[in-house]
Amino acid sequence: MSPSKTKTDILIAIPIDEVWSHLMTKYYWGFWWGSDIGRLDPGWEQGAELQFSGSHQPLIKIEKFIPQQTIHFAMKFMRLNINVVEIDENSTRVEIECIPEGATFPDGGMNQNRIMAEKLARLKESLE
Repeated sequence: MSPSKTKTDILIAIPIDEVWSHLMTKYYWGFWWGSDIGRLDPGWEQGAELQFSGSHQPLIKIEKFIPQQTIHFAMKFMRLNINVVEIDENSTRVEIECIPEGATFPDGGMNQNRIMAEKLARLKESLE
């Protein structure tokens, strides 16, 4: 049986405002996410549409956007949530939650967790 969602997180020894600023800078996404953001219209806000460079995939909608807290993306078969949590004034936890919709994780989500953990490790590397 596949889980209804997967969740991966990482602790980064950087203040939350710096982590959030990094996430909001389109330039850095290519390094840590693995794909450059080609389109973000009108910008980082609820209701905006995002598409990665060179992608022929449908647009991704930002369903929820709370500065320095969360971004929820709605994709064709998955919702992806990035949550940013202040641990203390010099530490931030970044979580990625993947919730399949109309699809399942055939391996119980192990591969999805591995992929998200790699992305978070690159995010941490790009910040520290």
